[in-house]
This record gives sequence, structure tokens and C-alpha cells, in this order.
Amino acid sequence: MAPVQATTIPLLLDHKDVVVEAVTGSGKTLAYLVPAFEMFQQPNNAKTIRASKRHVLGMIILPTRELALQVSDIARKFAACVKRVAELEVVIQVFIGGRLLEVDEQAYNDEGGNLVVCTPGRMYELMLECQDLKLKTLEFLVMDEGDRLLSMGFAAQIDTILSYLPKQRRTGLFSATQTKEVKELARAGLRNAQLVKVKVQTSVVTGREGAEKVMKQQDVDRPTVPSTLVNYYMTVPQSGKMDELMELLKAMEAPEKTIVYVHTCAAVEFFEYALKNLLQGTGVALNALHGQMPQDKRKKVFKGFAAKPGPSVLICTDIAARGLDITDVKMVIQYDPPTDPTTFIHRIGRTARMGKAGQSLVFLTPQENEYVPFMQMQNVHLEAMPAKHWAPKVKDEAADEEDDDDEDDEEDGKPRTKGIQGKEKKQDKKERGKIYTAEERAQYRESLMCKSPSIMAIRRACLQDRHMVDLGMKACMGFIRAYKEHMCSAILKFKKLQWRDVFNAYALLRVPKMPELKHAHMKKKAKLLLQDEFLGINLEDIPYLRISDERQHWANETRKQEEEKKRQEERQQARTMRDKKRAEVKSMKLAGRAKARQWREYEVQELWDEARLLKKMKTHKISEQQFAKLTGEDKILDAIKKRKRPKDSEGDEEGPPQKQRKGQPNAKRAQ
Repeated sequence: MAPVQATTIPLLLDHKDVVVEAVTGSGKTLAYLVPAFEMFQQPNNAKTIRASKRHVLGMIILPTRELALQVSDIARKFAACVKRVAELEVVIQVFIGGRLLEVDEQAYNDEGGNLVVCTPGRMYELMLECQDLKLKTLEFLVMDEGDRLLSMGFAAQIDTILSYLPKQRRTGLFSATQTKEVKELARAGLRNAQLVKVKVQTSVVTGREGAEKVMKQQDVDRPTVPSTLVNYYMTVPQSGKMDELMELLKAMEAPEKTIVYVHTCAAVEFFEYALKNLLQGTGVALNALHGQMPQDKRKKVFKGFAAKPGPSVLICTDIAARGLDITDVKMVIQYDPPTDPTTFIHRIGRTARMGKAGQSLVFLTPQENEYVPFMQMQNVHLEAMPAKHWAPKVKDEAADEEDDDDEDDEEDGKPRTKGIQGKEKKQDKKERGKIYTAEERAQYRESLMCKSPSIMAIRRACLQDRHMVDLGMKACMGFIRAYKEHMCSAILKFKKLQWRDVFNAYALLRVPKMPELKHAHMKKKAKLLLQDEFLGINLEDIPYLRISDERQHWANETRKQEEEKKRQEERQQARTMRDKKRAEVKSMKLAGRAKARQWREYEVQELWDEARLLKKMKTHKISEQQFAKLTGEDKILDAIKKRKRPKDSEGDEEGPPQKQRKGQPNAKRAQ
């Protein structure tokens, strides 16, 4: 029995609420399923189950659909054992998104559900819509991956769910990390909870092969990693990651499995499409998983990857970073460092589970090496793994000798900084004034081009299929936006991105048009240098290999045009309403202060209307979606998310127009 199970199970059976913090892969799932089924076999609960299959005695809330399906599969094995031994049939229902609400409601009405495994969004909807849901008999509640539940924005839904449940119950809150929000949830939803912190041995690995391991006991206030897990990092440019990834994937042997994490759903689709061509004939099976896939396909991909006997790869987003237990995962590769550093712990937790050996690797560009000491502070020790296709540039020996001489002079107390700066300035002027031959310019231009074999192969495939071009463009734009919103922006600085390298990493044939690339200092760097075979190509002339891709492309273009037209109409309607109110105030024979007072009254009236709608929403007379639509909040959120309108565009500001001061030039004339 694992330590977390030996500590938690007796507390839950003793009618205690628990808050459990334990490393990923330590056996937390069984720590709450075992006491749950033990509780079901108690005489009073067994009598309730036999009386009606609709009485809900246990509920397990999980952040993702895949995790809910995995836990339900394990629970069904327990249920089969209880039915065989105790002759008690425990009905298990899974309520997750991705399908119609009526399907889950009908399944509950027909089959019942003594143990409900669910995601918070779907459970919240069922509680509001399904009047036959019998929750008064609930005895046991589990919230697994509590920090993820809150970070995904389910706090409001969880509060509502807790308000519907009986107060006299046993509650377990399980998480790999304890955040401030998790502690607040524990105070609100648990009574006199017992805190369980499972201390594990973590390893500090030195030496490339990891031969020497120094074991030490760590305080679990910081995240912990299993001692059998060896973490590596590889310094490589953005455009060189694909070659290194291919090297690692081709070296896989059966029945090894590898998980590759990327930032966005668009990146998953791009890498799946690109790697299919690059991995042909290698025998490596390729799978892709992200949150925008249909639920049936997500379920099929996950089960297929877990069941495949040969070497297989799963390319996914952070949707597969929590709680999933897949056997034979030997390596976890993080193509880019995660936007949230706590996600790093959960990603690498997909390997080295329950005492098995495992490895993890994160790709870092030369500008991101500060991430290594940062993760060391998070109790994650990273060991360097040299790249096979790229080596850092080495300075000339003469330049190093000059630097050493300068340092010696400074040690002697004779600083020569000013003189050195003056010489450097003179040399810069000479370099600027130097006239290069056409051959030298061509050689320099060629040195800046991407020569990665994998990227070149993908670019040649782009010339044959326009769908590959579209996927690369979307993936690149998604990466840039995700990198800009990185939580470790002090370490992974957006301004230090090597734009040409980023464009090459996604095999682009032209620079994308996006607000992040509009600044003048970026335009100088945001240039794409291509070989002669990729020059002068019109993207509109590249055909689609599949008719379905072409239809989808034109459907997306039509949808974008319709959305833009609708936004313009809504903006025009808002301006008309504002002008109408302004004209009404202006037509009144009032003094200046009275007009201002009347304008404020209009605004106060709008606030009262919103307060009235908010009260209706809280009393469940209208839904959140209806509230957002009636108040216009949905349009504001869409505008913020899509970021279509730059700040300096005309007609964005609301309120009365400001008068132009005397002597102040007209902005349009000045332009």
C-alpha cells in the first residue's frame, strides 16, 4: 500500500474530512475509491442503494473529461468486485461535457447513479436543469486535482455545487500542490479537515548519465518529484527543436511511449500533420489530443494510445497533464516550457509512476537558460543533455585573450573601459562604412537561412498542400500569443524572442500579420530569409490535397467575414444609441450642469438594470449566458479575447467627444 493510501484511508473511514497533498503518481485515486466502496457496503448505505438506484451516495469531481473517464473505469472494477462479493450493485454514472445535457439526464433517469464521476461544468448544469437529481443522501464527496479545478475557472461552479449538497458528509480534497486558492476552498467546503502531506524522497542528479544520485528528504511545502525520475534540459534554437525531437522519437523501442507537450491546440494539429510525413516507415504510432476535439474522438485517442503495444507518441496540450495514468510512458518531452511553472510538475508526473523509472526533457532556447535555476528553486533539478544537431557558438581564441588582458588590467587597478569603448565605436564605424561584395552578402544571407533537414522537408510538403501552410501559420501565431502571456515573463522575455527562428520553427513561407509584430523595432527583426526554391510563391496558388480541408478553409473565411460584419453593425448600433441619448440631453433646455446630471442619470439607470438582471441570475431565473447577452458582457469578453481592435483605432472611445483646444493641431491633418 502506498504511503498516501495508508495515511488517508483510515481517516476517511473514521468520518474525517481530509486535505491531501501528494506527488503525482503516488496512488491518490485508490486513496479515495477504497473508502468510498467500503462506505457503500455499510448496512444503512447498502439499504439505500438497494431501495433506489437514483440515490447519489458518492460524488467525484475532476477537472478534465479524460481523467473522469479514467477514474470511472477504475471505479467500475471496484463495483464489479463488490457485486460479486457483497451482492450489492453500485451504479456508476459519468457526467462530462462534449455531449448533450439531455443524454446525461436520460441516463440518470433510466439507470440511476449511486456514484457520480463528473466534471464541475456538467454537474453544475445538471443541478440547475435536472429536478429529479437526488442528492440528499450524499455521504462522500471528492474533489481531485483541486488546484487545477480552480485554475481552470471552476470556482463559481464548485461553490454552487457545494451549496446544493448536504452539510453532513465526508469530503476529500486531493491535489499535488497546495495553492492559496486550494486552502480557501478547503476552509469553505470542509469541516475540521485533517491535513495529509506525504513526504517523498527527491533526487538531486549529477552527471550526464545520472550515475551519481544524492538522496535527501525535502519539505513538501515545495512541489516534489519521484526519486526514480531524471529530468533533463536541452539548449537548442527554436528552429532546431524539430531535428532533436525526431532523433529522440526514432530511437524509441516497443513498448515505449512518449508524451510531447505543446502550448496550443493549433500546435497539436500542426505537429501531428507534420510528423506524419517525417515518421513514415519508422513504425512509431502518432496520436494527438487537445481540448477542441470532439468528445468521442478524444476518448478514442486516449484509449488507443494507452492500449497500443508498439512505440507510440502522444502530442497534446496541458489537458493531459493531470492525473492520467498511462503505463509504459518512458519519457515526457516539453517542446516549450509551460506558461504556468506549476504545470511543469504535473507534466513530468505522467512518467515514473508508482516507483517506475522515467525521464523528462524540456527544450530551452539559449535565451531561456535562466529557467534552469528557476526550476531548481521549485525543487526540480534539471540536468543538461547535449543537442546532437546544434552546438553553441564558440568565441575566437584571440577575442578571448583580449578579454583576459582587459580583465587583468582592471585587476591591476588600471581600468581601460573608456578606451575600449572608444576603440569599439571606431571599429563599428569602420564596419558600417565597409563595402561588401555581392558574394560576401550572399554568403552572409545564406548563413542566416534555416538549414534544418526536418524544417526543409516540412516546407517542401507545404508547397504541395495548402492545409500544412494554414496549420503552421495558426500554430506560430498561437505560440507568439502564449509566449507573450507567459507567467515567467521575467525569465522568458517576450522581447528576446528570435523572430526569424520562430518563423522557421513552424516552416512558414511568409511572415504572419498580427498586432504583436506591428512595432517598428520588431519589424526590423521579423524578416524571413528563404532558399531560392521557396521564393516567389503565391500561397493562393498552392492546392489543397483534401477537398474537406479546402471546404473548411473557405467556411472559416466566410465565418470570419460574417463575424467582422456583425461586429461593425454592433459598433454602429452602439454609436447610434449613444448619439441618440446625447441628442436628447442636448435638446433639453438645461444648463451645463443640469445636462451633465441628466447624462449621469442615464448611466445610473443602466447600472440599476444590470443589478436587476444580476439578482435574477442569482435566483436562477436566468442563466449566466442570458445575463451576459442582456448586459452586453459577452460581446466585451469576445472583443478582449480576440483582440481585434487596436487601442489607437478610430471610434473606440465612448462618451462625449472632447473639444479641440486652440493651437492644438488636428490629428488627422497632422497625419
